[in-house]
Amino acid sequence: METLNDVQSIRREVETIASHTRHQAFVCIDPKKWGPEEFDCYHYLSLMTLRRGIALRLLVSRASLDDSAVLSYLGRVRREGGEVRVTDGPSNGLLLCDGRTALVSHRGDQRAKEAFVIKESGMVASLSAMFQQAWEGAVNLKTFADRQVGLQGEDRRLLALIVSPGKDVVRARELGVSVRTFHRRVADLYQRLGIANRAEAALVARDFRVLPADSDVHVRGERHSAPQRWGTREMGHAAGRRVRR
Repeated sequence: METLNDVQSIRREVETIASHTRHQAFVCIDPKKWGPEEFDCYHYLSLMTLRRGIALRLLVSRASLDDSAVLSYLGRVRREGGEVRVTDGPSNGLLLCDGRTALVSHRGDQRAKEAFVIKESGMVASLSAMFQQAWEGAVNLKTFADRQVGLQGEDRRLLALIVSPGKDVVRARELGVSVRTFHRRVADLYQRLGIANRAEAALVARDFRVLPADSDVHVRGERHSAPQRWGTREMGHAAGRRVRR
């Protein structure tokens, strides 16, 4: 077992392990405890892993889901074919690849400064069994989001209208309400979904199957006409950056 004692060493080892993975990767994370560099690293490696055809299972802490940047990252992992489940833990990070190599990092209140690289087959098998047990007891991300947000009926209709072409006055007329009431409902829905603009609303609409997964909603450059206090906020997931609150 090898011990790593600084952030840069841990990051380099994560990248090395990921690059040598051929079949599957199990990842247990708590993104709320990441710094910007860690967020960028896992964001990039997750997508590259999936695009190489490697099966990815991502177990994420429930507490991290109040961060819209984290939700955007997890949604993108799902759209690329990864599996994401939500658990009440974990406090420790785990990367387990091909059932042969594991990296366990300990996080307190600060960023990870110590990690252990494990290749001994018995220990790796035990970690794999622990992950599988936690995975079986976790909740699918979409199921969790459905329960938390309660996106049903009128909310689904409102979300579909938000991402559809046209003006707010037309959308409000479709709902049979004033434009002011429409804006108020949009603001409430945005707050509950943890989003801030139509581009993010389109991604959520696909995740909740309000829109087909292959739908092409053109929202780039189009600002929602809600009052400025509901103005746009760039998420940063497309550029691989985490928005700090």
